[in-house]
Amino acid sequence: MDNSRIARFVLIAASAALAAALYFGIAATFDKYSKLADQDGRVGYQTVVQAEINLLRLQAALVNREPADAEDVAARIAAFRHDAAVLSEASGALDIQDLESAGPAIAQIRNFLEVVERHPESHLATNENASTILNGALAALQAPLAQLADEARRLDDSIRKDFRSSFETELEIVFWTYMTILVAAMAFMGVLSRQKSLTEHARTEAVQARQRFQEFAATTSDFFWETDADHRYTYFARSSEAAFEHFIGLRRDQAALQETEEERKKWRDHITDLDAHLPFRDFTYRVRTGTGEIRHIRSSGVPLVDAEGVFEGYRGTSADVTAEIEHFEEARRAQKTLRDGIEALSEGFALYDADDRLVICNETYRKIYESSAPAMVPGTPFEEILRYGIARGQYEGAQEDPEGWLADRMRRHLDPPETPMEQHLGDGRTLLVIERKMTDGGSVGVRLDITERKRAEAEAQEAQRQAETASRVKSEFLAVMSHELRTPLNGILGMIDLAFDESENETVRSRLQVARSSSEHLLSLIGDILDVSKMESGYFDLEANDFSPQSLLEETEALLQPRADAKGLRFEIALDPSVPPALKGDLGRLRQILLNLGSNAVKFTEKGQVQITLSGTAEADGAYRLSGCVSDTGIGVDMTQKELLFKEFTQLDSSYRRNFGGTGLGLAITKKLIEMMDGSIDVTSEPGKGTDFTFEVMLQVGDVTGLEETKKETDMELPRLDGLRVLLVDDSPSNRMVAKLMLEKAGCRVSTATEGLEALEVLKGTDVDIVLMDIAMPTMDGMEATKRAREMGFSLPIIALTANAMAGDREVYLGAGMNDYLTKPLRTASLIEMMNRHWQDSSNRRDNSDGLEKNLSSPVLDKQALDILIAEAGPEILPTLIEGFTTEMEQRLGVLENNEHWADKNRVTIEAHALKGCAAAYGAAQVSTIAAEIENDLRTGDAGTAQSRVPELSEICQQTREAFADFLAHAPS
Repeated sequence: MDNSRIARFVLIAASAALAAALYFGIAATFDKYSKLADQDGRVGYQTVVQAEINLLRLQAALVNREPADAEDVAARIAAFRHDAAVLSEASGALDIQDLESAGPAIAQIRNFLEVVERHPESHLATNENASTILNGALAALQAPLAQLADEARRLDDSIRKDFRSSFETELEIVFWTYMTILVAAMAFMGVLSRQKSLTEHARTEAVQARQRFQEFAATTSDFFWETDADHRYTYFARSSEAAFEHFIGLRRDQAALQETEEERKKWRDHITDLDAHLPFRDFTYRVRTGTGEIRHIRSSGVPLVDAEGVFEGYRGTSADVTAEIEHFEEARRAQKTLRDGIEALSEGFALYDADDRLVICNETYRKIYESSAPAMVPGTPFEEILRYGIARGQYEGAQEDPEGWLADRMRRHLDPPETPMEQHLGDGRTLLVIERKMTDGGSVGVRLDITERKRAEAEAQEAQRQAETASRVKSEFLAVMSHELRTPLNGILGMIDLAFDESENETVRSRLQVARSSSEHLLSLIGDILDVSKMESGYFDLEANDFSPQSLLEETEALLQPRADAKGLRFEIALDPSVPPALKGDLGRLRQILLNLGSNAVKFTEKGQVQITLSGTAEADGAYRLSGCVSDTGIGVDMTQKELLFKEFTQLDSSYRRNFGGTGLGLAITKKLIEMMDGSIDVTSEPGKGTDFTFEVMLQVGDVTGLEETKKETDMELPRLDGLRVLLVDDSPSNRMVAKLMLEKAGCRVSTATEGLEALEVLKGTDVDIVLMDIAMPTMDGMEATKRAREMGFSLPIIALTANAMAGDREVYLGAGMNDYLTKPLRTASLIEMMNRHWQDSSNRRDNSDGLEKNLSSPVLDKQALDILIAEAGPEILPTLIEGFTTEMEQRLGVLENNEHWADKNRVTIEAHALKGCAAAYGAAQVSTIAAEIENDLRTGDAGTAQSRVPELSEICQQTREAFADFLAHAPS
């Protein structure tokens, strides 16, 4: 029943009541209606009507919820709230006993007010769910009010019957009641007219609002729909009709795709909620559009009820979220791929966010840290995971000081080092920990279980240690054997040389020559054994000197020709004319290669010839590939045993050892020497027909001028050492005898001692220029005696005499304070040459010392550095060296003084560094100090301070030039 019908009904009822009152004279009617109409001046029909009108306007306004109309809707809600409050407050005007529905009506009014109070006007105006709730509350209010009106009419009839007999006595009252009601009726008719106008206006506004709604729906990406009470689509906004108009008449679940059990269950649950008239939000499902596309839809809806509160269906909005779903699925697939990739890693992997909380880790990571795996839940801080593992004894060393261990681990985790670090677990495993910071503040960590690798390394180190021990034992054994063999050989060869030089009997000299050859052969065997040891220890170095290939062949021929002649063999040498006249390399080792190969050729050839040829090819940058071939017509070898030829201590069969002897080291040493020269060796042979050994080595083209100088030095006679005072220290009488005779023949004055303590006593009481110190002696050996002599202040040259020619010996002797060493057996030429060299150096240092002291008054020069420079270079070339340094100093200072060069920080840093180093080497101490300060300032980023030091450097350089000039002017020549 609409409001106009209610108004007409109320008018007819009022007229009937008036007629009844006039006719029956019911005086009590006035009292009842007066209470109802105007109790305490608070309630009247006008108020009721106004409230109903505002209610109609509110209902019309709620149809349109555009933001522009929100203010109007809010105003109407406020007006009706006021009218409803007035009605509620006037409940005292109603006779609750006479009107049974008055209580429920007032309760509904209060309920309605509570609904309004819970929702601000702006919320009711813009929120569809809220306005739906308000409409429901309004519909619930209308029925009790209508019932109240019906009961009022029945009450009027009862009053007429009860008070008909008093009509005459209360006529006046009835008259005035009539007049009052008449006036009220007239006012009420005016209200009805106004209400009708307002209703029409509200309807017009509703139509306009619905039109605006349709236009708004046509422009939004979302679309609007409605369903009936059976959940069948009845309406779609125009923007979506083309895609979804074929859904009209279908239930919501019929319009959706349900291809999986998961989708079917979701729709069953959804229909259950719809049947319960529950609102829903963000329900996502799939549909097939009118064009055949499969789209993902997200919907929200609210139930619709009529004025009587009867469920009419749903109204809602939907959005096409296909792109969003596809992007989400793509991201999910990418995330899954990432997870799968992380899980596939053989290393443990973990990712922590900027707050140091775990984001993800793979199963390998959990297995590595099995004890703390339960704590590895995403979102758990790294420190908390560490504490969990510490509490369970997972980390080695963490139990003694848990907090200290944790603090150190956290420090390295938050500021990880560039290089991986090792972590030891309580169960004995070792991990390699690699951690890196990310740009967003998070971190990634990789863990590798290197337990087996560490175990293998430990085993390898132990094996290496054992090998080194074995090698050291072998070296020590060889050293002892070398000493024991070389010591008697020293006496034998020394005496043979002296006897050969003194004897004029050719028969004796011939026999002495045989003894010398045998001794030298024995010495050669010892040398082979020592060469192998040197190569294995890594202390075998090659020299690089200019030599003549022609002379090399001729020397080899001179050594091998007598052996070939003794066997009736033809011995030939040949040099390709294209080979340069001078090459640069280790002449001694090349001679050893040719002698080893040539000796074998002569040894294993009974008839025919032996030939040695050299040829070669020029390479880039002055390199030269020298090729050699040693061929013979001897017994040949079986090529199936080719590899055995170059193995140490190996010969092909026992018959070779019986017939030809040897150690089996010659070819092994030859192969290693050739390989050290970046070359290779090969062999071709046929048993009974001969053998060809071919090899190649990489050398450099030499300087012919250097050859001439070397030849001059070789042709020079041995120098005289007249007046040289020598202390010879050796526990072997024969060795002392041989060495003393050699020295005395050269003009030396020789004192002797048998061991270190005796030598120190001799030094205290005798003027000595040079000491020849044996290494292995009883009581006090040579190295200990040398240390004691240095501690006592003796600075004279001390030369070691040793039968130990092992790798590393030279470094050991020099480290003990010795100046040089000679290997036994001593040869006259090498002994005299070394003595002469050290005697001259010592004399120059003594002669120059006084002059040097006099010339070092300047604080800018360093005496010790100049001492070293003079000792190493010699006084004769010192002026040239100092001149070169001062020129370099000027050039580098010029770069630092040029302001334009300071734009290139790297260049001035290099110049300062270079000046620092060369100044220190030449004794320019203050120049070196200031240059070092400039370099340090530049490397720490303080270029301004560095440049400010340049004027001071320039002044010190000038003082240094003057100091060097004064020094050279007074230095002895």
